[in-house]
Amino acid sequence: MESFVYSFPTRIRFGRGQFDSAGQEAAALGKSALVLSGAQDKEAVDQLTQQLNAAGVKAGYHVVEGVQATLPEAQKAAKAGRDAQAALVIAVGDGTVQDTARLVAFGLYEPDRLWDQLPREGTEGRLERVVPILAIPTVPSCSASTEAGGALTNPATGERVGFSSDQLLPKAMILDATLTFATSREATCDAAQAMMGSLLDDYLFGADNAPIQDKIAEGCIETIMENLPVVLSNPSNYSARANLLWTAAVAQSGMASVGRGGNRPMSALARTLAGTHGLPPGRAMGVVMPAAMLAHHSDNAERIARLGHRLFGLPIMSPTMEEAAAKGVQQLKKWFHQHACYHTLQSVGVTREQVAALSEATAASVNGTMDAERIAAIWQFASS
Repeated sequence: MESFVYSFPTRIRFGRGQFDSAGQEAAALGKSALVLSGAQDKEAVDQLTQQLNAAGVKAGYHVVEGVQATLPEAQKAAKAGRDAQAALVIAVGDGTVQDTARLVAFGLYEPDRLWDQLPREGTEGRLERVVPILAIPTVPSCSASTEAGGALTNPATGERVGFSSDQLLPKAMILDATLTFATSREATCDAAQAMMGSLLDDYLFGADNAPIQDKIAEGCIETIMENLPVVLSNPSNYSARANLLWTAAVAQSGMASVGRGGNRPMSALARTLAGTHGLPPGRAMGVVMPAAMLAHHSDNAERIARLGHRLFGLPIMSPTMEEAAAKGVQQLKKWFHQHACYHTLQSVGVTREQVAALSEATAASVNGTMDAERIAAIWQFASS
């Protein structure tokens, strides 16, 4: 385990009825706000508006379009925040809304320079000015949770890059599972795969000798797999929805990843796939996850075999650890298929003819951390 500094300043209100405190939380952070939401979040925004009015918070509004955060949309939202003289950003919605809120938090001061000011992953430096964020996720995904960053697509250049800064952690967050009842089946599956992929990226490709982090990651993945089928069969099951929502918060609190380091290859691959083909980030991760695990199963046999044993009860030696690891990955793909979760390139509309171009784009995005042969193998596995 590597050395680390861990800080988590976000105030969290969790549970049924906590959405009723949104006006109170907003008023404590600022007297003027920009409310960001998705088109599907109108009912929640209407309720929030009443609370803000009662709390004396003046608000502007912007509906975020698209299935991923893009530069043009982020700039539109940032200009709406500037026009509203927002001292606070309130994000009511899915991962795209939450990512956009983090971009607006610093971009509203100079919307046209948002791309240049982006705090890219792996770089150091402080943002000059940031307004606080109140996060109210309506989908239990990792990007709608306790993250300090996200990803942004620039359609003009075809780039999709990660960004991160501890200054972009929400100051407060309201996790009320009743807000997630209306989440569609597809979006719920995408959210589950986003959470699982983020956890596995650190678990499989980060530093060893982190037993507490291992157990947190394994427990989160197990909880997702126990509760997702319940939610898919009964979307209004509060207990299962709440379990998924809290798992998302824990998964992105940093507890499962601190001390691991690593280059997070699955996230880089999924980011490229989402950016080049306009996919929801969680859906792209669902395609990448089993393919990357299979391509690395010989290198990481012990961990993948152990995970297969915990999740599916498979023997750790079957007859060898490498074969057990491969069987564990195949069982995970089968589980995704059983629950109608996207997990192949064809299922998300990427043809075999497009795979070569995807491999080239990936090679550019991973910056030499993965060779061309391994990249080609991953996309080959993702094609079947």
